[in-house]
Amino acid sequence: MGARRARFRSGRIALFRGTHPRRTPTPQIIETMATNPGADLQPIAEQDSPRSVSAEHLQPPAGSPKPSDVGIYLARHGQTAYNLQRRFQGRLDVPLDATGVAQAQKLAHHAGAYSFAALWSSTLLRAKQTALIVAKRIQLPVRLDERLVETDAGRWTDRTFAEVERQSPQLFAAFLAGDPQFAFPGGESFAQQSERVAQALSDIQKGPLPALVVCHGVVIRLALYQRSRDRSVLSVRVANGALMPLDQAQ
Repeated sequence: MGARRARFRSGRIALFRGTHPRRTPTPQIIETMATNPGADLQPIAEQDSPRSVSAEHLQPPAGSPKPSDVGIYLARHGQTAYNLQRRFQGRLDVPLDATGVAQAQKLAHHAGAYSFAALWSSTLLRAKQTALIVAKRIQLPVRLDERLVETDAGRWTDRTFAEVERQSPQLFAAFLAGDPQFAFPGGESFAQQSERVAQALSDIQKGPLPALVVCHGVVIRLALYQRSRDRSVLSVRVANGALMPLDQAQ
């Protein structure tokens, strides 16, 4: 397996080139460690459902038991400016805002109470920033997997929810409901995203466990649906910085 260095002024990061939805997989792991995750990642914005239910209740309460040694835990990245603006960011690399950095630090505090053996992240900047903050606390290398990125929002990218709802009310309603057949115009479908996310989690399951995976709201909802087959989770809003088990029985 080939390897190359990926250097940041803030430290180093482990990189896994998994299956990207639009190109052949080229696996690589670069063993590194974050030291100062905020140094060169300035806070400056995820697909979020403005009418869905908050998932704060999915945050493990203080004093909750440590994760199962066979489990995967999912965490959503901290807030971005696009979250506040109710704007589709899709694959855009928009950094965390100040609130998002604070949420990532709170997530790191929660993660520090657990015995995670591996830390994985989406390759998008908002997730990487969050993961690097967590990495500093739990002293694990961050492994990046492109299959964990958010849905490609196509022509909806950079548009506000309100604008899209006015112009395409039925399609927007399908998005809000998490309809498995929904596809972004000119972008990716939830079915396509589900397939790559399932492959990534299957590979993560074969590695060191328990594992913490820092990713995105739709990624988390689709992953939970794949495990539970409960359609209601597809319309649940996952709070920024939320931490939850992939298998809710854990």
